[in-house]
Amino acid sequence: MVFMKIVLIFLLLPYALFALTLKEKFQKGEAGTYIVTEQNRVTSLLHLHTVNKNRLLLEEVSIPSHLVCHTDWKRWMKEGAYGHTAWILYEIDLENNQITKCYSPSRNAWISTDAMESFFLPLLSLELRYLSEEKRMQSAHRLGYKPWGPPQIIHGEKMVSPEYDVYTTTWPRDNSNFSGKHIILYFDKMQESFPFPYWIHLKGVFKFNIHAIDSGTGISSPIQDIPHRMPTFDEMK
Repeated sequence: MVFMKIVLIFLLLPYALFALTLKEKFQKGEAGTYIVTEQNRVTSLLHLHTVNKNRLLLEEVSIPSHLVCHTDWKRWMKEGAYGHTAWILYEIDLENNQITKCYSPSRNAWISTDAMESFFLPLLSLELRYLSEEKRMQSAHRLGYKPWGPPQIIHGEKMVSPEYDVYTTTWPRDNSNFSGKHIILYFDKMQESFPFPYWIHLKGVFKFNIHAIDSGTGISSPIQDIPHRMPTFDEMK
């Protein structure tokens, strides 16, 4: 009986080692890391502003892609992100898996959390399963070759032959456009403290890709923290 328990532990051990959540990635992430993506002619910088055991503060600054005329994102942020059209801070309670605050310093206003709650928040808690290089090559019909990986740019410089840890997950069956879809995420193999995936691909009826056009570490924000929200009271009827 003891022998069978030991065998079972060893059988389950590889699965435990190669399964994680995006929440765990961010909890181990380094504050000041950032990634830059481009979608629908809008370029967005996503910055891991603050992280501790139970609290995550993300900062997102967006600018029309045709206005981007630099590669120095650190300086751009330090000088106030000239030309930006959106600047948002998201505070996430990691213990309860909920967004507690969403604030726009450029508008000096609290805003809806719907967009983050519908995609990023569920993605944080989904179990990610490791996809081996052998399976990656088989799925791409590239036996005998190195599996595909997205381009990787760090501080404006394109990396040569970047290596990735690739994970897959399946979106829960709900009423969203992502329901039941298979998702693949590419993480930098060499930087465990970098929590952002360089590529998110969603397989299904429609194509959905998020890919990085730049990334880095050591960025700082002129916004020290998200402000405290004043309590509101309903009038008694």
